[in-house]
Amino acid sequence: MSRTVFLILCVIPVLVFSQNAIEKCNIQKSYFEDLYRVDAEDVKYLARNSEKPNTVLVSFARWCAPCLHHLPAHMALEKHFDVDFYILLVDKENDRRTLLAKDYVWKDYPNAKILIIKDYEKRGRGKKYNEFLKGITPPQFEVIDSMSKFFVLNTKGEVQMVTSYKDNPEGADWKDHRPLMRKHIMPLLTPKEKSE
Repeated sequence: MSRTVFLILCVIPVLVFSQNAIEKCNIQKSYFEDLYRVDAEDVKYLARNSEKPNTVLVSFARWCAPCLHHLPAHMALEKHFDVDFYILLVDKENDRRTLLAKDYVWKDYPNAKILIIKDYEKRGRGKKYNEFLKGITPPQFEVIDSMSKFFVLNTKGEVQMVTSYKDNPEGADWKDHRPLMRKHIMPLLTPKEKSE
C-alpha cells in the first residue's frame, strides 16, 4: 500500500509538470496523426503556455523554394535561442503536399515540431492561410500573403513580429534569410546560456 502511494506521489507530478505546450493546450491532431492543427488563437494559447520566453513559428510548404533554402537557418534558431520553435504547414490537412512537407522536414530534423493550419470548410490552402494571417497579424504589421514568414510571440501570447519579403534588407539574397533574422528576429529572442 505504501509503495503504491509513494509511486502515485512521485509519478503523477512528473506526468503533470512534464507536459509540453501542445499537451497543455489540448491541441487536436490533424489528418496525419503526427501533426497538430492550429488556428491563430491556438498559436497564441501555445505561446501563453510555453515555458520558453518566446514562441517562434515559420510558415512552410514543400513547393515553396524560399522555405527550402531557409529551413537550415530557421532550424538553427532553437539551437541558439531559448524558444519554442514550430514549423507551420499551410497546405490542406489531408493533402499529399502536407505529407511531402512533413517528411522533408523530418528527414533532416527528426525532432522538429510541426503544426498545420486548420482546414476550414469550403476554403482552400490560400484562403485558410489568409484567414490565419488576418487572425495572427497585429495592426502594426501589414498582412502580406508570403511564405517563409516568421511569427514571434511572447509568453503573454502577444505577437511581437510577423515578417514578410519586405523585411529583407535591401540587396539581400532571397536564398539567405540570415540578414532578416539578425535584423528582425534575433533581437526579440533570449540567447541560450553558454553552458547548455
